[in-house]
Amino acid sequence: MRAKGFFILISLLVFALSPQAWPSSQSPNLQSDEWISVRKAVIDELTKRRGAYSTPQEDTANWKFTEEEKSREDDAYRENVDKARLSFIGARNTRDGLAAQVQSLSTDSDDTLQQIQTIRTTIANIDNSLIRWNQDLKTHQKSFETWLSTEKQGSTLVDTSKDRGQAEERLNEQIRSFQEKNSNLQKKIDDGRSDRETWTAALQKQESRYEPIRQELDKIRVKMEAAERSLKEA
Repeated sequence: MRAKGFFILISLLVFALSPQAWPSSQSPNLQSDEWISVRKAVIDELTKRRGAYSTPQEDTANWKFTEEEKSREDDAYRENVDKARLSFIGARNTRDGLAAQVQSLSTDSDDTLQQIQTIRTTIANIDNSLIRWNQDLKTHQKSFETWLSTEKQGSTLVDTSKDRGQAEERLNEQIRSFQEKNSNLQKKIDDGRSDRETWTAALQKQESRYEPIRQELDKIRVKMEAAERSLKEA
């Protein structure tokens, strides 16, 4: 259609420029003026429409350029989509990895803190037992000394050697009983002190382990918050 229109305009121009197109009976001046006007109008129209018509080769070149441009735009779009997808996946994987570390460290931190609290409770119970055993030992020793003094005074009042021998035997038996009880209390105290030292060492170990865990957990939580922001922006 474009070529046909272009051909029609060319035909009009040829006709307008042809002397046969004008009647010979008209005056020369009028013929010349009209011819110039028509010629100018046709040339102006051709000039105006020059860009509206193209050859098949130009149409092919334009189509090829348009397709190539569209292909480049599509490739750029797909590349941007792939980059955005990879960025999102990377941010999500980073966030998930940090979240797993936070979960693991939180569990470890809670377990360690629970052990610390349990050990402290155990040490407090040992301290209370030591206080009670030491008090019992002092009370028992004082009672023993008072009883021993009384028994000795009573034994001096015994006249016969037979009665005195029986009194001494009872005295010795009571002394052995007091000594055994005293020894048991002392053993409890010694064992309690030994246990306290053991638990104190365990407490120091857990406390020294807990602090680095807590610090590392705080650092990873900061990183995870940053990863969460990156994920929202991806």
